[in-house]
Amino acid sequence: MTFKKWIAKFADENSPRGDFARDVLADTEFPDTKNMEKINNYLFSVGMSDRDFVVDSLDEWLKAL
Repeated sequence: MTFKKWIAKFADENSPRGDFARDVLADTEFPDTKNMEKINNYLFSVGMSDRDFVVDSLDEWLKAL
């Protein structure tokens, strides 16, 4: 499952992760891939790679794979 599909299940949460999920879903350029390098590169390019909730979400996604 791609990260974008996985994070979608949190879009209704009232939390930083829910906000992030909504941002990912609204971003037409966010890579819909399982490739962690592409996701990290994209997050770095938009200045989101060092946010705790982003890192935590990516870690949870990798564990779910």
